[in-house]
Amino acid sequence: SSLRHDIGQRFLHHPAYSPISHSVRNPAEGMFTLSSLIVGGVLERFPNLTVAILESTCGWLPWLLWRLDEQWEKFGPGCDVKLSAKPSEYFSRNCYIATDVDEESLRIVINEIGDDRIVVSTDYPHDDSLFPQATEAFLGLKGVSDDSKRKMYDDHGHAGGQRRQDDHPVRDRQRPLHGRLPARRRRRPARRDAQ
Repeated sequence: SSLRHDIGQRFLHHPAYSPISHSVRNPAEGMFTLSSLIVGGVLERFPNLTVAILESTCGWLPWLLWRLDEQWEKFGPGCDVKLSAKPSEYFSRNCYIATDVDEESLRIVINEIGDDRIVVSTDYPHDDSLFPQATEAFLGLKGVSDDSKRKMYDDHGHAGGQRRQDDHPVRDRQRPLHGRLPARRRRRPARRDAQ
């Protein structure tokens, strides 16, 4: 969404802007996006489309899927949009969601929806990332089986389009400074000599 419609902007002059905005913005945007794609009929019209909801944590997902199913059952028949399945079934078929490496509610999410559609987000290079200890944090997460961790990290860690930066060697193992990453060098166009 545009900055004008950014949910976090409603707290712009609040004395606790940063923690409130950071806590609410991404999960709420993820909920709106997922609801719109599913109940709006996009995944009905494009059954092979794969969607990844990233950087929004995943603890809210079981509640939202339950709520979408419940509300679709009550109000869906009166809508212009027609779905051939329950909203939660579209998620299971077409969507992935990312968990943060230290997300303690992950065990609850796995208990509710399984681990087939969850990928791991290291959140690199953001300033709140656990990089370069992200992998260690995820592997040390309590209440999540080693099989689930392996599945989310190795088996479909790239399914949602995520590239795990901490798997690759880096020259400087210091946490990168937000906004101070080196600029990409522009490639000069080939010079054409006049004939």
